[in-house]
Amino acid sequence: MGLFPASPDRSPAEGAGEAYRPEVDGLRAVAVLVVLLFHAGVPGFRGGFVGVDIFFVISGYLITRLILGELDAGRFTFARFYGRRARRLFPAMFATLAATFVAGVFVLSPLHLEELSLSLVHTLFSISNVLFWQLSGYFDIGSEMKPLLHTWSLGVEEQFYLVWPVSVFLAFRFRRRRGVLALVVAVGLASLVAAEIAAGRAPDAAFFLTPFRMCELALGGLCLWLESTTTIRSWRRELLTLLGLALIAYATHAYGAGHRFPGLAAMVPCGGAALVIVGGRGRVAGALLANRLAVGIGLISYSLYLVHWPLFVLVRYGRASDSTSLEKATLIAAAIGLATAMYFLVEQPFRRRRSGRRRLSDPAFGLACAGLACALILPSVSAIADRGWPGRVPSDLRAAAAGLAGMKDHHFDAANAQDRVPFPALGQRNAVIVGDSHGADLLTALLGARSQVNFRFLHIFWDCQPILGPRPYGEGTPIRSREYAEECARQSEVLRDNPLLEAADLIVIASSWIDYGMAGLPATIDYLKSRYRARIVIVGGRFAFTELSALLTQAATLEEANERFDAAKDKFGMKQEIARLSEIAEHQRVDFIDLRPLTCEPLRKGWYCPLFLEGGELLYWDSNHWTEAGARRVGESLRAAGEYDYLF
Repeated sequence: MGLFPASPDRSPAEGAGEAYRPEVDGLRAVAVLVVLLFHAGVPGFRGGFVGVDIFFVISGYLITRLILGELDAGRFTFARFYGRRARRLFPAMFATLAATFVAGVFVLSPLHLEELSLSLVHTLFSISNVLFWQLSGYFDIGSEMKPLLHTWSLGVEEQFYLVWPVSVFLAFRFRRRRGVLALVVAVGLASLVAAEIAAGRAPDAAFFLTPFRMCELALGGLCLWLESTTTIRSWRRELLTLLGLALIAYATHAYGAGHRFPGLAAMVPCGGAALVIVGGRGRVAGALLANRLAVGIGLISYSLYLVHWPLFVLVRYGRASDSTSLEKATLIAAAIGLATAMYFLVEQPFRRRRSGRRRLSDPAFGLACAGLACALILPSVSAIADRGWPGRVPSDLRAAAAGLAGMKDHHFDAANAQDRVPFPALGQRNAVIVGDSHGADLLTALLGARSQVNFRFLHIFWDCQPILGPRPYGEGTPIRSREYAEECARQSEVLRDNPLLEAADLIVIASSWIDYGMAGLPATIDYLKSRYRARIVIVGGRFAFTELSALLTQAATLEEANERFDAAKDKFGMKQEIARLSEIAEHQRVDFIDLRPLTCEPLRKGWYCPLFLEGGELLYWDSNHWTEAGARRVGESLRAAGEYDYLF
């Protein structure tokens, strides 16, 4: 037995009587490897998430082929179909979920163990994609803190398995294969149109939810008709295979986090996968995709997909620095090793009859799955009910972390509806803060320090920047989609004509700055100066740190937590931000407030930024937002500095 399994007589995804296509397993290898390298952080694979889309095309092809083949032969039954799917999916999934939960108990913070448990339960019910869609948002924890985030694609596939066999069966009964072809085309086109619209208006829903991914699965089904009704000469097959691989390579290299996706953009890698499937019986496919190494990786691809992401998350959990090249290579090798072991020890025993051994009967297998599911659900529900079993964390750090989960719910309390409250007719000075959640933080700080200024807050949502000049989000702005840019531009147009600005004596611009936001700041200041008489202030200089809940769990003492927190700050990026904002303020002749001295201590080289205040209270509640006590500390420091009296 080698490291990788030898090619089977037929693909595990195909039924008896269907010719085995080793190049499809090779395509599986391409899909899982680009995902693996993307998640490992290997340069050149920033669009490796498209590997999941390749898997969808393969699944659509193989499942439609399997169902139609058995319908043609008159031996399709739903019981046999779902029995095969269960034996294919459940053993490795149960093993991964169990191992991840046990490891999470020792590694994860209470907050993250609670979220892991919630995602585990949803995974068992094949709806984790719905959960992650519901959790997505501005204050959602990062993907690097979610060991089961990758199971969203299993949710999509399992939901596809629920509806597709019934749909194909009914279409076949109605018009035989023509009816199924009509179903594939209709579902594919409707889903593609919906996905393209949703990618701009509701990108999280488009990414996670099955209706917007059906076009990719349907494209796989369409490959059946393309390969069976089209005669393709040998040299054209070679060309199709090369073109398909080129499209996949392009998407893997050119796509990225800010790319509008899925929708039409997904058709590039999906179309590439379809071309490989249709044309992939030639010499090129044989050399590149049907060799033993590629087929072997393809056969373990399901296990490799399952184990790699929990492994990466749990090993990297709470780390302040990026992985080195050696660490990335070690993680990749470990993932492949674990996947190979799981393929032989978990996947195969439940799917193949071994000589001299009886395979577990379908009823017994079903009972075993139900028992394993209950064994996973019970501790998960307990961890959810107990808020992540906080007794695992040292008592002083447990007390500090106890309120983290609820702090985000109160983050905007002081800022809510401030854009609709007019200034009083008489009284103190009037000031408007324009910005995102960092602006809301500043408002909380100033109110906590008992400022006598009448403050109002104009809130920028959706990760937009406070750019108020003409054409704030024009061509060339590096933002995720046209619809997204239009929404940000709409917000800017509404804010810059807000009557509060006309009555303000002071306009404060405070944001989590991004490059294009700073690039648009001079035009914003010019616009405000041309329209309003107010004094203008820019605020910046807030470090971003590691995710707080993870840090508190990994530290043994408050002092160690302080040191870990300080080590996690983005020093280089902040140095560039301060230099740029200072230059803009000087050139535009406006005031600039550097927040670093208010939350950090200057050293000979750089800054030391503690997590805890003198009384043991947390300064931050996540990677970059102040707690109520932290905001109060910042406000008091601003007042005590003496040079910011115009704020009080």
